[in-house]
Amino acid sequence: MPLKAKGAKSGSAQRISRSGVVAALLVLIMVALIGVAPSILSWQGRAPKQLIAKGSGYDRVVREVFAERGWLTVGTDADGKRIVSLAGPVARNEALLTYVNSSRLRRDMQDASLWRLDDGGAVLELDPYAHKVARPFDRSEGWARPIFFRGGSEIGFQLRRLADRRVIAVSSSGDAARRCDIDINDDNRWPSAGGERRALGICEGGRPLARLSLVGDQLVVRAGDLPSETTVLVGGVRLRADAAQASAVTMQPGEELSVRGPQGSVSLLVDRRVAAIAVGDPSFAREAYPGLETIAGGLDRAMVRSRLSQLRLTLDQDMQDLAQAALVEQASHLQGDGDAFRAAVTVMDGRTGEILALASYPSDPDQLSEDQRGTRGGEALLERNHNLSLMPIGSIAKVPLSIAILDSQPRLAAFRISPGASRTIMGIDIGSEFYDTHSGPPVDFPSYLAISSNRYALGLMLIGLGEQPGPAYACGAFCEDWSLGRSRRDTPRLAILENSETGAFGRIPTMASAMSVPWATSLQTLFDIAPDRAACGYDIQVWRDLANGACNNAFAGVAPQTEALGLNAVSELSSGYLMSVLGGSRSSWTTVKVAEVFSRIVTGRQVRSRLTLTPKDTPAPVPLDYHIDDSEDLAGLRDHWMQGLYAVARPGGTAATLGARFRNAGYPSNVVLYAKTGTPSLESGAVQSPANARLTALIDNRCGVRWDAAAGRLTFGAGPVPSDDELVARMRDHNRQQCVIAAGPGDALKEAVVTQMATFDCPRARRDCIPDGVRMEGGVVTGVQRRLQGGTARGSMFGHAVALSAVRYESGHPARVLTIVINIQRRTRNTPALTVAETILDSDPVRAWMRGGDA
Repeated sequence: MPLKAKGAKSGSAQRISRSGVVAALLVLIMVALIGVAPSILSWQGRAPKQLIAKGSGYDRVVREVFAERGWLTVGTDADGKRIVSLAGPVARNEALLTYVNSSRLRRDMQDASLWRLDDGGAVLELDPYAHKVARPFDRSEGWARPIFFRGGSEIGFQLRRLADRRVIAVSSSGDAARRCDIDINDDNRWPSAGGERRALGICEGGRPLARLSLVGDQLVVRAGDLPSETTVLVGGVRLRADAAQASAVTMQPGEELSVRGPQGSVSLLVDRRVAAIAVGDPSFAREAYPGLETIAGGLDRAMVRSRLSQLRLTLDQDMQDLAQAALVEQASHLQGDGDAFRAAVTVMDGRTGEILALASYPSDPDQLSEDQRGTRGGEALLERNHNLSLMPIGSIAKVPLSIAILDSQPRLAAFRISPGASRTIMGIDIGSEFYDTHSGPPVDFPSYLAISSNRYALGLMLIGLGEQPGPAYACGAFCEDWSLGRSRRDTPRLAILENSETGAFGRIPTMASAMSVPWATSLQTLFDIAPDRAACGYDIQVWRDLANGACNNAFAGVAPQTEALGLNAVSELSSGYLMSVLGGSRSSWTTVKVAEVFSRIVTGRQVRSRLTLTPKDTPAPVPLDYHIDDSEDLAGLRDHWMQGLYAVARPGGTAATLGARFRNAGYPSNVVLYAKTGTPSLESGAVQSPANARLTALIDNRCGVRWDAAAGRLTFGAGPVPSDDELVARMRDHNRQQCVIAAGPGDALKEAVVTQMATFDCPRARRDCIPDGVRMEGGVVTGVQRRLQGGTARGSMFGHAVALSAVRYESGHPARVLTIVINIQRRTRNTPALTVAETILDSDPVRAWMRGGDA
């Protein structure tokens, strides 16, 4: 029964009213939205959830006009059935009700199972698959032309003989067909191994019986002049070549072709060999390459007005297969029975910037956990290739930020500082304690990168703010030995220390207003990282001429997000500025951008990432615009960071296991590996148990939680034992007091925390394990995995990432550069990103690529 507005009048009085006219206009606008939905969505650059469009204009109007405004609620009818009801102005407005009653919305509201709800029961949207019927804009709303990999065969099919599993391929790039490729009476009459045909002839004693050929991207079989005792079956249906029947039948993947004669027969199973990123079928549905569904779908919408008949990208099929398989294997192992998480692998030609692979996880609904399926959070994991999304990268950020500092102030290449435990660096209280697990001589720039020294990074960030004119400050009781061209035991004169006071841990920096970072210009010049948010939120230029503009939103769904480090308006020193070099706070990057940055570093050229093939006459990227003009000084400066990146994968470096696998993978001595690892902190949506929340608060407020490597467990530091009230007060107090406690009987708060800490212990057989669920930065505990009230973990707070470049040198110059960036947003006691990197590097496709000629 149609819905009626409350208190509606009868007759002409209800037909014409000022509010009714306004509402009627709203209805017309909604109807118009349905008509222009594809264009609007294309302009907005929204990527589809899957390659076959799941939504229609009606779905979008219902979601954006009704559901998102809270005009739909879930309730029950008189029989107790769950239904969706109207709320807000809709239930009181005759014109809005007209739209509801004239569309399928009224019927859809009678069944709440057709709707997607959030965890609180609020209506999110209509399930796009609720009706399972063709809808406006389904399938044919996009460009829907073939999208190919960079090379190799185009669309084709594989025919497998059921008797002995022999295979023959049919593709547009194959050899010309023969009159008789397969004789049903002669088992030995079969195309040579590995051969391909543009068409395939089946005969009996030289007499043609059937012919298979490609027509567009479809496999078509035609019957010849068949003898009465010979049959041709396609999918179990007999094919006859007489005047009353069409002579051509299209075969679908999975169908069987059988040709049977009086003395012999052959049966062939048809498989589509999708050597393409996306192809179509006769129903105009789209078939996408596994893992690249969102790329293909986004291009369909971005190019909806394009006249191109096909598109060939830079992606390499072998590289894509290799990276996707390695990532899925490692990510699914880490996921186990838990929730899926974001993970990505970018593989790039480091000399040209051409992207060779974009492996993403999860990319299939089956990879989601049961709890994630059907939820908005689960769908969000599938809507975008994660190489294009900003994610924390951990200490990988040390590389570009430190190089930018040295470029703007080359003298800082001589900076050295001793490792150790302290929240005081060069007499400055940085507000949080970090230390390095190694001991030894003072750390210089190359060894800083090799061992990922947090203390060096923080000191470099402080001195990188620029010393002010005038004498340095006395450091008093907080002096330490450090050097910058000469040995020093003072506190550098920095702007943040003007009018500063000395506290319990040194001079306390003050920031009266937001400041700009002096090396931000170098970061932009060298790596195209804007000091503030970029004018365009997406790096549309990866599509070059296809995008037709610097910020064409139609391509936003298939373009990397741009980094926004905010270095022109830093208002907080510790969490806002210093943590950015450790990969926290502001340092979220796409794997595509990190690959571009690493490629620039190892080649010294302005490499720009791209997904369209580089024209043959395109000149090589120009050299990077360093601030140093003297070539010898520049070479010496580059040696600093290249030595450090080289040492990362050598014994003692943070990627030593990767380097060992690489050296045993059969590469010649002129192929060199540079790398940097990171363990980014992640967000977690878990609801913590009270004890886990208290432990987190103790860690966040530097209350003395330590990792005892010898015992393989978390412990409290030594010191006085405060009462519960005093401990809670200190946890709330940010007056730079260090809070240390010890476990004691009869203390409810500490007893709960001690019990919680025990859940992170190493197994008894392995006291030397890497803490499982414990975040370590420079040996300091900076976080633990969040636990639910039931004691289980949901997700993880930490990820693991690695960026690397394998460089083949010829006459001292890079001839081949393969850059790989892996970011896995979950970590266990192992190093999953290194495992994926080892699998990719120790593979035949990569070895073959590295042997190739100049790009």
